[in-house]
Amino acid sequence: DLLDTPTIVTMVDQVAQALDYVHEQQILHLDLKPENILIDPKAEGKLPRFVLTDFGIARFTRPDGQLSNLAGTPRYMSPEQFEFEHGRIDHRVDIYALGIILYELIVGHAPFRARMLYELARQHLHELPVPPSLLVPSLSPQIESVILTALAKKPEDRFASAGALSQALKATNHVADERANLID
Repeated sequence: DLLDTPTIVTMVDQVAQALDYVHEQQILHLDLKPENILIDPKAEGKLPRFVLTDFGIARFTRPDGQLSNLAGTPRYMSPEQFEFEHGRIDHRVDIYALGIILYELIVGHAPFRARMLYELARQHLHELPVPPSLLVPSLSPQIESVILTALAKKPEDRFASAGALSQALKATNHVADERANLID
């Protein structure tokens, strides 16, 4: 493990808070992946500050919820991004991608892996991820619940907002309290 659970959960919490702000501005990131989460080298305290970057394919949402073109990194794309009839794409595509990232950081690999795009799309659309606790038996049920909720196939079964995901992470008691780290 490169990162311990409190650091992983703190990172995902910080990204969820950033996404919540971005979504409030009616912007979808659409290409959330680990490479787009950077560590602020000037952050103070024991834990790093994580920064969400690369809004190169981000889109403002239209009033009807439709996007004119979709792109992203297939490993982190939500089921609805793989459908030919996209329907309504909203902020929950980013919540799904953050769930993939959290799963990957906790387990050590993404929940869906395939060499061919159509196979990866099929997995995202139709297969449930292996419960992370089967791969990491020490994982708390609360964190597993956050992961599996973020990875729900139907957008309406995911967290209603990135802020709600952040609150669920805080409730696991695994988010490090940075204030305590500043008193040294």
